[in-house]
Amino acid sequence: MLRQFRVAAKTTVAKVIIGALVAAFALWGVSDIFRGSVSDTVAEVGNTELTSLDLSRELRARMRQMSQQMNMQLTLEQARQFGLDKTVLEELISRTALDEAAAGLGLTASDENTLALIRSAPGFDAAQLAQYLRDNGYTEGAYLELARKDVARSQLMDSVALGTTPPSGLTAMLHDMINETRVVDYIVLTPEDAGEIAAPTEEEVTAFHTAHPELFSAPEYRQIQYVVIGPEQVTGQIEVTEDEIRQEFENPQTPFNTPEQRDIQQITFPDQASAEAASMRIASEGIDFLTLAQERGLSADDIARGTLTAEQLGGALAEAAFALPEGGVTPPLQGPFGWVLLRVASITPGSARSFEEAHDDIRQTLVSNRATVFMTDMANAFEDARAGGAIIPDAAMNLNIPSHSVAAVDSQGLAPDGVMADIPADPAFIQQVFATVEGEESYLFQGEGGIYYAVRIDSITPETLRPLDTVRLDVERGWTDEARATALQKRATVLAEEARMIGLEAVAATLGRMIVTSVPLSRSAFDETLGAQVIQEIFSVPQGGILAGESADGVNYVVARIGQVDHPVADTAAPEYMQFREAMAGQMAQDLIQALAVTARDQAGVTTYPDTIETALGQGLLY
Repeated sequence: MLRQFRVAAKTTVAKVIIGALVAAFALWGVSDIFRGSVSDTVAEVGNTELTSLDLSRELRARMRQMSQQMNMQLTLEQARQFGLDKTVLEELISRTALDEAAAGLGLTASDENTLALIRSAPGFDAAQLAQYLRDNGYTEGAYLELARKDVARSQLMDSVALGTTPPSGLTAMLHDMINETRVVDYIVLTPEDAGEIAAPTEEEVTAFHTAHPELFSAPEYRQIQYVVIGPEQVTGQIEVTEDEIRQEFENPQTPFNTPEQRDIQQITFPDQASAEAASMRIASEGIDFLTLAQERGLSADDIARGTLTAEQLGGALAEAAFALPEGGVTPPLQGPFGWVLLRVASITPGSARSFEEAHDDIRQTLVSNRATVFMTDMANAFEDARAGGAIIPDAAMNLNIPSHSVAAVDSQGLAPDGVMADIPADPAFIQQVFATVEGEESYLFQGEGGIYYAVRIDSITPETLRPLDTVRLDVERGWTDEARATALQKRATVLAEEARMIGLEAVAATLGRMIVTSVPLSRSAFDETLGAQVIQEIFSVPQGGILAGESADGVNYVVARIGQVDHPVADTAAPEYMQFREAMAGQMAQDLIQALAVTARDQAGVTTYPDTIETALGQGLLY
């Protein structure tokens, strides 16, 4: 269908109709059709509109934070699987509702006070803040406005949460509950204790096969054709002359010459006078730069700007710092967020490679840089060919690039024999394969590294339950495992009841098992045998009680008896107890703030626009 639309759009009649539609939209003022969505609002909170850009900034920042914590680059798709997009939007709405409440109460913050708070923050670094603003598309004015709202909002929240103190009785009760320990005696039951499991009947095998299609079904397979437009498809068409390589080598900005780097330290001052006074002390008293920093409550980490090139440091700061010898200190300089002194802690000289050494790398870089342009040109030519009615293989043949056919591939990229199908190892590719309708072609889309793809779905084989005869052994094994697990659970329940009547020792003797005694366990304890579920049940049974439960491995069962129960006497003057009480106070404060946010949302009124949100996320407009 998409191909028919492309063909129809080329006709004279279609052009006239489309032109009339464009004129009509322009007449009515709907010029946003050329910029994207007519409305960019993802939510309205009172009188405030939250846009996709607001959501984008918050989501990007949270994804970067999670990526650092997980030591991996989190993709937008993964973030959405975690529900991060919904969490960020909800937090943004609550924060905005609190801003509206603060404004309604007349709570404000001046620019002067806000700037002072920013500069006095621990570890404040003007350059890092400036980089953050550039990365997230903030102007200094826009960032200051957000910071002013943060200060006003904090006043509102502090008025509710500060001074929150949990009652002493509640603190003691919760402290006792958390620190209570229990020792259990237990025996372990293995699958062999379930007894003999009779072979399943034909009716049982058939019923198990039918009842568990997720275990015995072949996945959905798709027969596809696709084309790839990437560096491999265009590099053969790119020519680089020796003169161009020489010209690039002689370019002073060439990346093949390593620029000088300097390890920069920085102390930020609230005003010019303070910076000049400090500079005079260095000059007249010979006071050490680090000592000066320590006097201001700054550590070596706080003053470290990092190892930077002149370009990275930028402007007047770079001009001054790169004119100094190692150990030199600049005169007072005005940075983006205050007056600073810079010290050159160390110098890493730049290095230059000979033309012969850099020749191949320069050529490869020129080819790579031009490949992007060639790829774009080829992609446009490919889409023009399809707009003229050509399907993927024909359009590819016209451009002398290969098209590929795959008889069957599942959503994991596997062929029916279980090996990887002949497709690109790019998550965006297989995602598009399973988002395209049967008989249709996707638009040209980009994946990792900016590579273009287009896919055509020739046919779809739905997920189907494999015939019983082809999976009989697996079905019989699955039925037997389930029957044995059920029998073992029943046996554990029966033995627990027997232990209540004749004692755990007698039951253990009957089975020929030794009783195991655990270490003292808390509610949050980890035990490789008992497992979290059994440990939670241990604290719901009185001393001397008997329980049965599945062990940590999910295979065995345990029958356990609650032994010694200890309630450590709390030392209310101990630092640990005071820290516990402070943590409780913090949690109570958070609960109060959450309740305040809910009330603020109700009073302001919240309207969300799921279609706008989904469009922005689905089309990648957040990036």
